Amino acid sequence: MTAAQQAFTSGLNTAAIVSAVIAAIAALIAATRLRHIRPTGEAQQAADESITS
Repeated sequence: MTAAQQAFTSGLNTAAIVSAVIAAIAALIAATRLRHIRPTGEAQQAADESITS
């Protein structure tokens, strides 16, 4: 029983670590791919400032 419990816990921990690594890689890819895109509203804000100036 103890061996089965340890195997389950080890497998669960491995799955959690692999999932965390995949999520971190996905976040890095998303950050690098979306770096050049302006935040929403930034263009509108710049246009509003030029009109009021």
